[in-house]
Amino acid sequence: MRTATIRNLTRKFGNTVAIDNLSLYIEKGRITGLIGADGAGKTTLLRTIIGLLLPDEGEINVLGFNPEKQKDELNRHIGYMPQKFGLYEDLTVIENLKLYADLKGVDISTSSIAGNESVLTRMLEFTALAQFQDRLAGALSGGMKQKLGLACALLGDPEFLILDEPSVGVDPISRRELMKMVREMINPETTVLWSTAYLDEAHSFDTAVVMDRGRIIFNGCPQDLASTPQEFEDKVIELMGGYSKGKSQIAENYDYSATDIEFTVEADNLEKRYGKFYAVKNNTFKIRKGEIFGLLGPNGAGKSTSFKMMCGLARPTGGTARIMGIDIKRNPEKARANLGYMAQKFSLYGSLTVKENLDFFALAYNIDIAGKDKKIKDIIDVFGLNEYANTKAEELPLGLKQRLSMAAALIHNPPVLFLDEPTSGVDVLTRRDFWNHITSLSKKGVTIMVTTHFMDEAEYCDRISLFYKGETIAIGTPAELKQKAGAKDMETAFINLIRESGK
Repeated sequence: MRTATIRNLTRKFGNTVAIDNLSLYIEKGRITGLIGADGAGKTTLLRTIIGLLLPDEGEINVLGFNPEKQKDELNRHIGYMPQKFGLYEDLTVIENLKLYADLKGVDISTSSIAGNESVLTRMLEFTALAQFQDRLAGALSGGMKQKLGLACALLGDPEFLILDEPSVGVDPISRRELMKMVREMINPETTVLWSTAYLDEAHSFDTAVVMDRGRIIFNGCPQDLASTPQEFEDKVIELMGGYSKGKSQIAENYDYSATDIEFTVEADNLEKRYGKFYAVKNNTFKIRKGEIFGLLGPNGAGKSTSFKMMCGLARPTGGTARIMGIDIKRNPEKARANLGYMAQKFSLYGSLTVKENLDFFALAYNIDIAGKDKKIKDIIDVFGLNEYANTKAEELPLGLKQRLSMAAALIHNPPVLFLDEPTSGVDVLTRRDFWNHITSLSKKGVTIMVTTHFMDEAEYCDRISLFYKGETIAIGTPAELKQKAGAKDMETAFINLIRESGK
């Protein structure tokens, strides 16, 4: 049986074709993964399926309803989790759950299908949010927010559960927990459509549907395409036309004077405390010139807080950091002039165009007026932003926002780069391009500190500091960490070391 039938669907935004003559059947009682980069058309497809967007052409039938004409009737049978956090940040966890239960007509004090406990108790148990039920949703970590959003979408036992990138920006442990939560809490007859930018999630799904530029390039059992996540990624790249690694033009054009300083980045007993809570505690490490140093850890471990303290955006409670030997507490402006920072959340000016943003940062970093325009043109070319040069930053899809953020961080050729999840949401080809730039820059002597939730990217790092609950629990090369954890890959090493520390 089919939950949804889509025939010859086309959806345009101006001259941009988001969905291109797409046909798809979604089988009942299965978890179907909709896989593709930001801008591939996933969100447009999901919103059209549930009636939030109207098609330009084609037919859609969902649970026997026409989403365009019977949206209200269809809504009673579906659960929907949007890509952006859609809950009320100024309400607590428990208040959000109660509000969504009321909206769906669910009495959360009644017994759940799976046992004798109440729906509310079961939701808090599976999300591990019981001890945080009085915390404001806006104060939750990224992984906690996603679990709360999923719990609200699950209320009412929907026949069709639509999840738009529930695992974006979420660490490997939380990603596994989200999938476990879905499989254990849904009715066996429930159909799930789960979109994701992570190709390594493909083998978690019963059916994998891979999208690229509004079209489906693979639809079937993931094991039919490849038996391992890495092989699956390689096969998808082939279907997308292949990837040829060339010289990094960013590195080639990088005007960088090598330094004699051995340790270009240092953290010395760095600490951040909020009341009695330590976000970061006794963080100490040294990064050599030209080293790629990875900060890995679960959501809420303290990675982004460390980044902010080390680049002067948050004042340490204790300890200090040095950039190119300059104390960030004593001389923050001089220290910051030596680094480029790409924040985890898009932090450029949404009302300015791509070109205007780059022009602003070029001026802010005192780039010579005579060479500024050529510098901006070159960096727009390298990052494939020509088509969007006059587009407002707020109108860009996430993947293109990431490209723009990295371009702005690099524009003044800093000797140190801080990259906080630089590849989150970008397509697999752009992800490889990003790392080609990163590794090429490190060979020129640029020091790079990076966080990522892609464990295959951790293999590019020279050394890794593994964070958990604000403290470093392991530090070493990828090979050393895998050996310590008794693991063959970094994802297993990550999970094993975190769980061992948690004991």
